[in-house]
Amino acid sequence: MRILTKLVAVLAAFQIGCSASPQNNDKNATPAQTSPPKMVGGDRDAHNCIPSAGYVWSVTRNSCVRTWEVGTRLYSTINPQVTPIVIENGVDGPMELWLVDGNVPFVLTKFGMIGGYGVWRDAETGFNIKRADLGILELRDNEGKLIATSKAPEF
Repeated sequence: MRILTKLVAVLAAFQIGCSASPQNNDKNATPAQTSPPKMVGGDRDAHNCIPSAGYVWSVTRNSCVRTWEVGTRLYSTINPQVTPIVIENGVDGPMELWLVDGNVPFVLTKFGMIGGYGVWRDAETGFNIKRADLGILELRDNEGKLIATSKAPEF
């Protein structure tokens, strides 16, 4: 019986300690120092996406997405630190090209077929994405130089 009484007393003290709000005894603290921290996921952007949870607005899908969940990772042939991501929207729909730390994607529209392969192009930058054999995506600059591919590099 004594053990049960002690257990109840410890649990009651623990519950009171957890529910008590901390007091700030610093009389020189500014309101910014005493305000509670923002909760992760409590932020929203203009499209109601939650950036702190990794969501960005997809222009082609017209919804909030996590690029790494819905996109295809490309492997840079120039700089292995750069990891572009391509979000597709159907077979003939536009593609979004997201660069590292990019807040706004490049939107590439289907240019046509070249050599039997679909090609998407961004008129402003000259970026081209070609769907090559086995569905592999190739990102090229305006001069045709291969920048990145969805095929993982072989080591």
